[in-house]
Amino acid sequence: MQLWKLFFVLGLLTILSKPVFAVGKLSQPYIGFEVGYSSSLPVGMSVDEAPNSMSKFVWDPPLQGWNSDLGNSAIYGIDLGYNFTRLFALELAYNYRPSYQYSKYQTVPTSKAIGSRIRYFDFNNYTIMLDGILRLFALTPNLASLQERTIIEPIVDLGVGLASNTVTNFHGLCVDKQPGMIFSKMGDKTKYSFAAQAGAGFDLNFNKTWSARLGYRFLYGGKFNTQDYVTDDPDNQHPITPGSGNSANAWKGTFTANEIYARLNVAF
Repeated sequence: MQLWKLFFVLGLLTILSKPVFAVGKLSQPYIGFEVGYSSSLPVGMSVDEAPNSMSKFVWDPPLQGWNSDLGNSAIYGIDLGYNFTRLFALELAYNYRPSYQYSKYQTVPTSKAIGSRIRYFDFNNYTIMLDGILRLFALTPNLASLQERTIIEPIVDLGVGLASNTVTNFHGLCVDKQPGMIFSKMGDKTKYSFAAQAGAGFDLNFNKTWSARLGYRFLYGGKFNTQDYVTDDPDNQHPITPGSGNSANAWKGTFTANEIYARLNVAF
């Protein structure tokens, strides 16, 4: 289902539903199913342009530099939560973001064989987070009284956990001297890193079993890097070692993103 359709359905349910006590009973577990949209921020790409000490392989320094964002990705998630009090809940959440891509046009006047090129790699991320949820209507008696007359409840959340960041399909595409030629290919690389997030949103409490959440979060998705070898050499200056590739300096960056999401929760 497209995200706007899900928001429409949740909005309609909000209008038609009868206000109830926000989170049902206390000491209540629930499961949630999430979809969303993630927009990455510039990754602060760091690439050592000096020759590798083993292979003497050189990353040609481009006029445009190395930094870029990773584009956008859908989000798919599932979480298990537990309401400890009216104010506080804990959630163990798994989120998968499968389809970012780095794409950077680069002009390298000193490159004799390649010239201008576009550098690509695909990127995916998954996180496992422990989130603390604060329900703001439970902060004061006056707000709690307001909650009894509406199904909408503002929340904030903070989470920490583990990220898995994977770079795949790393390559360059020649657009100048040999158009369409693919070069500087590297193998896949996964790095595990500390991750954290902070966000806010609204819970829509339809009854004691069903609720939904519409929210925003900032994600710190952790560090990532590429492999440290290339499997070809278009300049033919550094012979490839069969089966191992050619040693090169890894690309390094930090993944962060702005995200919006919708979640359906079911208590049990």
